[in-house]
Amino acid sequence: MASASNDLKNLKKIAVDTNMLLSIAQFKIDIFSMLNEMFGKSEIFIPKQVLREMDLIEKKNLTQKKEVGIAKQLLEKNNVKVIEIESHNADSALLELAKRGFLIATNDRELRQNIKTVGGQIIYLKRKKFLEIG
Repeated sequence: MASASNDLKNLKKIAVDTNMLLSIAQFKIDIFSMLNEMFGKSEIFIPKQVLREMDLIEKKNLTQKKEVGIAKQLLEKNNVKVIEIESHNADSALLELAKRGFLIATNDRELRQNIKTVGGQIIYLKRKKFLEIG
């Protein structure tokens, strides 16, 4: 039987991108319960840059304001931690986290390719209803 400290060591760290968070309302999916099903105990993070990106979308894009609001409520409900990474934007912050061993949940094709280039692992939405590891 594994000890509690072993469980903490094997805890998956997952960082989530803006587009994945917005897909919660767009496609009526619960990525947090899906992640828990896939990985059991895990820690979920968002870089501060993702939060800033969501704030900008909320102010500038009225059609996505509701999606941002739903995502923010679920971030709080699921105890998602905001992490500070020195970076000029969300994509480079997520890329840095990938280099540090975080799994990155994103639907951004270019970012997914960049993460694979540095040897990182991605989680993406397949057919607008399933999470897949790639």
